[in-house]
Amino acid sequence: MKKSILFPAACSLLAWLPIHAFGGDCDTSRRASTPSSRFAVDGEEVRDKRTGLVWLRCSVGQRWDGKRCFGEIRLLRHQEARRHAAALGHGWRVPAIEELAGIVERRCQNPAINRNIFPDVAELYDNSAKYWSDTR
Repeated sequence: MKKSILFPAACSLLAWLPIHAFGGDCDTSRRASTPSSRFAVDGEEVRDKRTGLVWLRCSVGQRWDGKRCFGEIRLLRHQEARRHAAALGHGWRVPAIEELAGIVERRCQNPAINRNIFPDVAELYDNSAKYWSDTR
């Protein structure tokens, strides 16, 4: 089973998840592209039933407390993100850009992600949340 982590980026030259400034605006008249029912939740991990990918719910540096992510988010350079994933073992890795794009909630903005599944996506220095992909 493939496992992916959301790796906040330490610099701006990267493939990024289009998640912008916080607020959680969702157009509930539109059908959800990543409804909560699509994910099997198991504590700090969620499995995307459609793709089979397992995701950590918190960004690197944070921990799951049973309801939310807490702790300071660690910004990593690309090679640091790859080493961090490898050090975790158990199949964890930096996701491909297509995989990362697969968890975008298209009916939402500010951020464009399912906040029930990923409640504490990181806002960075420019009011956006950039996360690494391993797509070259």
